[in-house]
Amino acid sequence: MLQRFAEYITTLKTIEFFEYVVDFIQMFHSHFTVDNLQFTLSALVSRITAEHQATMKKQKKTLDLRKGSKKTGKTKATKNSEIIVNKCWSVIRMFAEHQYFSGDMIPVIESAATPLLMLIS
Repeated sequence: MLQRFAEYITTLKTIEFFEYVVDFIQMFHSHFTVDNLQFTLSALVSRITAEHQATMKKQKKTLDLRKGSKKTGKTKATKNSEIIVNKCWSVIRMFAEHQYFSGDMIPVIESAATPLLMLIS
């Protein structure tokens, strides 16, 4: 079931789903193993990376720097991508801060988040 859940993380575009993800993890956190956690984190990282790349492409296409131009480079799709990225980050942060995932699972969280830290730098 968690594999299907991770698949939905990488494909669904509704913001409400990501709000459900937080509730789901809070409710069923005790069912996560190291492998399940790694699989879920991998899906979250993959989604953040994909949304970031899509946002960069959209901003390049819509940014208009001409004097007097009213285009800001933000489209509805770009705003949704930013919200999804924020929601995914919140889930990763929740994993890192939750008592159940401390201890043996912290290295899994750190290694999964490494590609994201490369995006930031």
